Formats: sequence, structure tokens, C-alpha cells
Amino acid sequence: MGDPVTVEDLWVQDLERNTSVRLTSLGGVSDSPLWSPDAKYILFAHTPNDSIYRVHADGSGEPQQLAKVETATFLSSLSPDGKRVAFAAGDPFTGMEVSTATLDGTADHPLLGRMEPFLRASGFPMPAFSPDGHWLAYSSGETGTEEIYVQPYPGPGGKVAISTGGGRLPVWSPKAHQLFFTGSGMRIMVTDYSATGDSFTPGKPRLWSPHPILPNYGGGPFQPYALAPDGKRFAVMLYPDGTTERHTPLHLTFLLNFADELRRRVATGK
Repeated sequence: MGDPVTVEDLWVQDLERNTSVRLTSLGGVSDSPLWSPDAKYILFAHTPNDSIYRVHADGSGEPQQLAKVETATFLSSLSPDGKRVAFAAGDPFTGMEVSTATLDGTADHPLLGRMEPFLRASGFPMPAFSPDGHWLAYSSGETGTEEIYVQPYPGPGGKVAISTGGGRLPVWSPKAHQLFFTGSGMRIMVTDYSATGDSFTPGKPRLWSPHPILPNYGGGPFQPYALAPDGKRFAVMLYPDGTTERHTPLHLTFLLNFADELRRRVATGK
């Protein structure tokens, strides 16, 4: 879940006031932040403690440990009622377990309930609860290419294929019947859908933006983009110049006829 000598903390940026609040100072790596539906708390994972924590989003108080995990376990999504968490754990090459767990305990002393396996998928599934909590979107490489699928939660019912040319990192719109994901070249794709009872009908995926975004710097299963509450804007990762092209600041100076130039400077005393 990360390099134990690396230190990464979580911060909250106020976009209107342009101020920042530091949430963690645990040492090691704090990552995979998930906002609670009421925006009062943030859940996150920590390495090398191999634990799941919860912290107040305003930075008050200390992070509270919810559970210890035995293997690399990646936080992925919170249900819309804030009572259940979705995880992915295991080996992406042989198959990862998508599990959910309830948030138990009290408001002052929350605890994470037992992990309940839901499905198995290859690659990094990154499961995501739908806005009504009745569906779970995830990616799987079972066909040789990672694609997006939707499955009823908690079931029963089979999966519905969403993407057709590759797809990862599903994100549901909170306002419209739309499901976003990253497609070929790390470009954001979207598909409309209708859901009635146990029936889920997706539309044809289309390009939402022609501009590519950067994947997570470590290449792991961490969301490199986030959808705004209005469902109309994304926060994405880009280089400082606003592109995904890496520019190496390399400047070379060639001095020709160096010996002649050196003799001239010695002669003139410069």
C-alpha cells in the first residue's frame, strides 16, 4: 500500500476562500480519502499502519482508527446513506475481492464491521455505489481488457457491461442518470442509463472530454479525478502547464573553439 519511508498527508482545500486545512500527521502514507455524504468526515487508509481511519473534515480532533486490515485493502466508495463502505483487496493479476462492510459503533467511537465478499474481479475493480445505493459499478479485466460493469447490490442479479473499448475508475453522477469512467488514453467517458427495479439499461458510451488526464502518480488504484456535486465539473490531475505532456527543463550551452576563447580571455585578463 505504499513505500513506508514516504510521508503523505491529507489536506482539504477550500475552493472559495483558497485556504487549506491539514487533516493528518500520522507519518507514513495517508491516502484513498472518501467523503461522508454529509461532508462532515473523511475516511482514509494508512500505511504502514495498515488501518482504516476516520477524521473530521474541518481538521478538528485526531483521526480515529476504525479497523486494521491484513492485506492491501483499498477504500473505494461509501454508500449514499454513509453506512456501508466498499473495498477491493488482493492481487490484481490473479483476482481481487470486492467486499463491503458496515460502519458500526457510535458517533464518538465508530468501528468498521466484518468484510462481506460481494464479487471477484481481475485488475483494480474500484467499486462505486450508485446514488440510490442499489447498484455497484466496477471494472474487471476478465476479457483481457479492463471494462466497466454494473451489478445490482446486494443482489441478486448478473452484471451488465457498460464500456466497449476499455474502461476503468467508475464515477456516478449524483444529479443525472450518468456513469463516468476513464477510457482509452485516460480520457473521460460517460454513458446515460435508466434503472427500474432490478433492470439496468445503459446507453452507448461517448466521449465526455477530448482532453486526457493524468493517472495516479503511483499507477495504483487511486482516483485521479473527482466529480463536483453539481455533476458538471471534474477536478483532474494535470501538469502545471495544464497538459498531460511531461516537459523536462533541460538547457544546454555549447561553447565552440573553447581553446581559442580561453587564450583570448587570458590575454585580455577577463
